[in-house]
Amino acid sequence: MRNKIAVFDCCRQGDKIWFSNLSFNSLMQMDLNTAGINVAGKFPGYGIEERNLHRRVFLYKNRLYFIPWHGKTVDIYHISENNMETIKMPPIKTYIIDAVKLDKEIWMFPASTEDPMYVFNLDDRSVTPHTWIFDQINKGAADTNMLLSVSSVTYRDNLIWIGSYNKNLLYQIDAEKRTVQEIQLSSDFHIKSLDIRDDTLWLTDAQYPKLDLMKNGKTYEYYAETTVHQDSFSRVIENEKYRIVLPHYASYILFSDINEKQTHKILIPDWACRCRMGALLFAAEFVENICMFLPFSLDCILCFDMEEKKWSKKDYSIQNLSDTEIQETLKLNIEQQKCTGEMGEGIGWEDTLPLFMEKVQKQSGARAKRDYTNVGDRIFKNASETW
Repeated sequence: MRNKIAVFDCCRQGDKIWFSNLSFNSLMQMDLNTAGINVAGKFPGYGIEERNLHRRVFLYKNRLYFIPWHGKTVDIYHISENNMETIKMPPIKTYIIDAVKLDKEIWMFPASTEDPMYVFNLDDRSVTPHTWIFDQINKGAADTNMLLSVSSVTYRDNLIWIGSYNKNLLYQIDAEKRTVQEIQLSSDFHIKSLDIRDDTLWLTDAQYPKLDLMKNGKTYEYYAETTVHQDSFSRVIENEKYRIVLPHYASYILFSDINEKQTHKILIPDWACRCRMGALLFAAEFVENICMFLPFSLDCILCFDMEEKKWSKKDYSIQNLSDTEIQETLKLNIEQQKCTGEMGEGIGWEDTLPLFMEKVQKQSGARAKRDYTNVGDRIFKNASETW
């Protein structure tokens, strides 16, 4: 049975977080101290069984802006008034894969450069297509099969960074000057996620256990240790003391004390690795010395004590929705997918990304499996050079 809660992105206010639940149509608020969840309502225009509606959420002037993933609208939740405003998106061929906030605008990037990038104005609520970025990126592409598949986007100091699933390329966009710079990566590096911390850009690989960083214009191979080539990471998070790399179908996290510059591979408990290839986690929050990994591939909150280096779990409770209502909703959700053929026979929701990556590899040429046999127990390669 599908998890009751699946969190891809969230917005934090004090000790509470807001998120769009990917398992079924619901706007939720979670108290990080008690793990109690309040269902604020459902997003209008969608059935309760609809899933994967939103990719990102941003806070602006006490309003939450939910950016669509497989949904067709930008949904705005007015926190003080407790009401919802809906802005319809123009029709696109693919879907929104990522978004970044620039001052009073949200730039929304589709999964393929076949579609334009869309700019949502936070003041007048307008949605405007822009083609200048992808027009420059698509130069030289003979047909749509050669177009860029966008994987991740991040933003800092007027620069937007775009990563790709199907090409070993990184793009730097100057939002003010409207320039696009192409950066070549190693031949087997295809970006899964991008994260900026201080002056460092972190790049995780889409399928291999490889984590690079870019600093002062130079790229360093930062992590290469495992013989399981399917392992990869979803994102990098940190507070003032610790850095953690979240797993994307891996059975461990990467944990480092920023001050001591030492890093450790820490195994995730077996009970938390529900997916066939390990744990799949996208969102986490720090509460004092605890890192709380929010539910996605497991139906609880996975907690890691960063001082004691110990794991525990915290069960959440949905306070204003009965278990019967939830189970009926999840059952309806799965039955609908079977009818539409969305899941495929015997395929669960957590298996979709490996299948997608297999398709991408067939299109772009299979990458050689990396040999990590002789790396031993080193976690960071050339760590002293990268800091």
